[in-house]
Amino acid sequence: MLPLLAAVLWLPQLRFRTVSAPGLPTGARGASVWKASLAWQVAGYLGLTCFIYFAAIAWLPSILQEAGFSRARAGTLHGWMQLAGAVPALLLMPLLHCMPDQRWLAFASPALSAFGLAGLLVLPALTPLWIFAFGMGMGSALILSLAFVGLRAGSQQIAASLSGMSQCIGYLLAAIGPTLVGFLHEAAGNWTMPLAVCLVLCLAMCGLGLSVGRAVHIGH
Repeated sequence: MLPLLAAVLWLPQLRFRTVSAPGLPTGARGASVWKASLAWQVAGYLGLTCFIYFAAIAWLPSILQEAGFSRARAGTLHGWMQLAGAVPALLLMPLLHCMPDQRWLAFASPALSAFGLAGLLVLPALTPLWIFAFGMGMGSALILSLAFVGLRAGSQQIAASLSGMSQCIGYLLAAIGPTLVGFLHEAAGNWTMPLAVCLVLCLAMCGLGLSVGRAVHIGH
């Protein structure tokens, strides 16, 4: 509810013009990010990542317990997923600024998570492997999502505005994700449909990643 309340209070401010900082061209005004398709791609990539990842963080123990795992084992695997999500931070951060084009990373990260979700659906006997793949893919996608704010911005002011826009959308979807996934579980009576929906969203991220990962900048 807090993200929704914040959005209600913040959105009316959009009607006020943002004054450009001295020395910046008109095209670099922060308000322009709301009209830039690339900005929406950055926001969409972060939003889908947050939706899927936060839903998994909220519901994975329940998914595993319903699949027959004990509460202790489900908790261990939940921690395993989050540990896997931390691995990309050690690998990607030193590399991102040396790679002007991140398309293959932006595609491969959600593809790895989709692979993990598909494995959970069709071969649950290898659940620890699938959870590690899912967590590593989502961790990588989250790092990329946040890095794209700086990598795709053509100026510091645009980066600041893009950060506000993408995080507003991203964390709003993060708040919606667990609720919607829980509703789908209640409606379907099992976790197959929610997992399938998250799988489809991961595939959508793959397509989006091929666009948002290009070496282009907002404001140029």
